[in-house]
Amino acid sequence: MVSASGDVFLAHESGEIFRLDTGFGNLTRIAGTIAEFETLLENTEQAEDLLLTPVIEELLNSGRSLAPGQCFGFTILPVFREGSYAAANRFPLSALEHVRVTGEIHAQIQGIEDGQQIRLSVVE
Repeated sequence: MVSASGDVFLAHESGEIFRLDTGFGNLTRIAGTIAEFETLLENTEQAEDLLLTPVIEELLNSGRSLAPGQCFGFTILPVFREGSYAAANRFPLSALEHVRVTGEIHAQIQGIEDGQQIRLSVVE
């Protein structure tokens, strides 16, 4: 499942639930079972942290919307100094495209030291 904020929630065959933070490219185990995951989402504070609810609400309240299959992607990934999770750094796009592009970028910058300057080129 891809959330409105573009993060991916994955269920392992063991029943564990993982969150792929597409902003930093981190995969984190968040629950041992689907029931435990559902319990986390019932807790408002934990749900806000996992789903970035305040950011999504800010985007929706400002008139932005999502079509089916879309999420709010990043203009600049938070892994970069200039990036953030803020609403001002978000735009709607296909969730599939978001996951593909962020995955490609994270693969390309893997192993680069913090603070090292890089140049990204967008090729269409």
